This record gives sequence, C-alpha cells and structure tokens, in this order.
Amino acid sequence: MHARPRWGVRTSYDRESAIEARATKDVRGSLEERIFYQALVNWGFIPGVDFTFQTSLLGGRAELGGLVADFIIEIPKIIINPTSVWHTMTLANIRRDDDQAAILASMGYTVIYLDPNIIHNQTALDLWISNNINMLWGTSSSNGGSGGASDLTYVNDIERRMIENIESLTGSILMVVQTWT
Repeated sequence: MHARPRWGVRTSYDRESAIEARATKDVRGSLEERIFYQALVNWGFIPGVDFTFQTSLLGGRAELGGLVADFIIEIPKIIINPTSVWHTMTLANIRRDDDQAAILASMGYTVIYLDPNIIHNQTALDLWISNNINMLWGTSSSNGGSGGASDLTYVNDIERRMIENIESLTGSILMVVQTWT
C-alpha cells in the first residue's frame, strides 16, 4: 500500500502572503500603494524622477483642505490613487475622495483611482500598466506606441515647462540677490 500524498490546503493567509510579497518594503503606505509602487519600479519608472509618491498638496494633511496625492506623474499631470477598503468604508470617505478629485482637476490634474481588484491581480496590474504606459510616461498619445507626430506635442510641452521653470527660478534668484545688495 502506498502512502497518499499530502495535498496542502491553500488558505487566505497564503494568498495574502503572496500579495504582500509583491509590495515594496521601502516605503510607507497601504498594501495597494506599496504593490503599485513596486510595479512601477519593475516597469522601469524611477521614483523621484518619473513619479513622486505621497506628495502633499495645498498643505497636505497638516492643513485643513490640504491633500496628499499617492502617485504624481508631473508630465502629463496625472495622479494615480490606488484605492483600498478604506476609500469606500464610509460615505464621508467617498465624498472626501470626490472633493479631492475635483480640487486636483481644477489644478489641471487627471485623477485616476485604481481598483484593488486590479492591484491584487499581478496579470491585471501588468495589463493595466501596459495599456496605460504611454499615458503614464506621456510619451505618446498614439495607440501604436511611441514615435511620430503625436510625440512632438509632448516634446514641445516639456520644452515650454522647462523654460517656464527656468524663468521662474531666474526671477527668484534675482530677487534674493537684490535683497542682499
């Protein structure tokens, strides 16, 4: 008589451990935020260059009316907020998210709320990033990948913003120098 193999029973703990293993340990945030952070890094996004994580706007959490954007991709002004159970737990939380999205939209940002069902599913998350990579990186508005005339607008936008930043910094530096003299 042969011994029967012992088949393990998969538990929700095993599933949670697998999901947690996909999350970065380098940043503080919800599980969904840490998974999305690691996914962006795995896709070649550079933190602090291609995206900023947990950015305070309008005073952040320290001021009434302030808010925190989970992931900002400055060009082309996209904010991605991975949602978790906390976002839909109460009507007040839903209203807060709606109010923040309206404020951010008034500041010129496109706000995307990323569902936890996508984040928790590795294949779905990779597909979401793959389908949205051009929008996220701002490299092209064409469906066929980067390159071509659609990128010219993007390059012109970057050039215009760089010139505006240089002019702003130059003005600020001149004001400081004038106060010293």
